[in-house]
Amino acid sequence: GHVTGGKGTYDNIGASDVGKKIGGGVHVAKGGTLDMKGGIISCNTAEWGGGIGSNGTVTMSGGQISNNTASLGGGVFSSNQFTMENGEISKNTTSWDGGGVYNSGDFIMEDGKINGNTTVGDNSDGGGMYMSGYWNINGNDKQASFTMNGGEVADNVSGTGGGALAGGEGCTFTMNGGSIVRNRAEKNENGVRKDGTSVSINYDNVIICTYGKDGVETRHEFDGGKAT
Repeated sequence: GHVTGGKGTYDNIGASDVGKKIGGGVHVAKGGTLDMKGGIISCNTAEWGGGIGSNGTVTMSGGQISNNTASLGGGVFSSNQFTMENGEISKNTTSWDGGGVYNSGDFIMEDGKINGNTTVGDNSDGGGMYMSGYWNINGNDKQASFTMNGGEVADNVSGTGGGALAGGEGCTFTMNGGSIVRNRAEKNENGVRKDGTSVSINYDNVIICTYGKDGVETRHEFDGGKAT
């Protein structure tokens, strides 16, 4: 199937939120579930979550979320639970944070691709993935987490502070496998994360590189929890 042309519906995500248009293509309300096994969600728009806006639980084992637009989370806005077993989140665009995914819940990536997404604002973060706990379904008492066991986050572009992955204070990034490569931040070449995010990486199974303005890929190492 093909979901296209949607413009979202109003939902109150956070405890202090007055409501935004969530989920241009698919809206998952609190307590709801979505099991995406195939198909395409494309060319939709919303304030948050151009392709999917979820306040519930999503499992993606196939299919494509592509060419969607939003101010937060061009492809996906998730404030609760999102498991990506396979499939592709690609070529989505946001004017603020999270070109591919804006995550304020728990995002688990087993396989698949978050590739070719873009944030276009001068102070935007996270071309591929942005983490924040502010709009969490449980209120503001829990920060976001991203666990990457496999898959690829590649060729994403943001304005500053994280071509591939940006995270806020108190968020958690765990990488046990997969690759984060060829990403670019136009104003800040730190394409992996922002300070304040707890990081745990198994370097035996992962590749982390960013793509600088000079066309050279730089492998990122971590020292004392800060990317170098």
